Amino acid sequence: MRTEFSVIFAALVALAFSEASERAEQKLRFRPLSEEDGRRLGGGKSGYGYFEIYDYTDDKSHCIELPNGKAEKFAKLWINDCKPGKKSQLWRFENNDDFYSGTLQSRIEDDMCVEVRKKRQDGARLRLNKCKKNKTTQQWVSNGDYISPVNADRTLCAYPRCEPLRKKCPVILLRQDCDDHLSVDFTD
Repeated sequence: MRTEFSVIFAALVALAFSEASERAEQKLRFRPLSEEDGRRLGGGKSGYGYFEIYDYTDDKSHCIELPNGKAEKFAKLWINDCKPGKKSQLWRFENNDDFYSGTLQSRIEDDMCVEVRKKRQDGARLRLNKCKKNKTTQQWVSNGDYISPVNADRTLCAYPRCEPLRKKCPVILLRQDCDDHLSVDFTD
């Protein structure tokens, strides 16, 4: 009896570890647009790109997107199938010094920024609001693999809330070890 319990327990631990490892490989990566793509999409300010997460289970890329392609106040962000050049999936960091930090602006309306409500905690939804340069809830940092609130605990990262990934899955702050999976390779 004790041996059967040990085997079942070991199997459950292995399953939990494999699911955690799979999630760790599903990084929300920032993919900057090329200069040519930027010109084709209407020029203007450079630095736009998209946040993509590759789902190995359905061999598909999903991107952070504005619901219904509209940059409305308090619109909550979700993921959808990536479509190259789709303006509702394009974002850029407006900053002073670092390329991947500052306010995160929508390509649809660059006066609308991604924010999290005042309580930056596990499960908080990401949404849009009018940009305010020094508003702490609109300050973000990314190394290319993750996006996190500036000056927040480095265990809060933006990530889709549903498993498995699917269309219209809300984007939330998820408690995980962001630094454990960080890399500075923006090209792969």
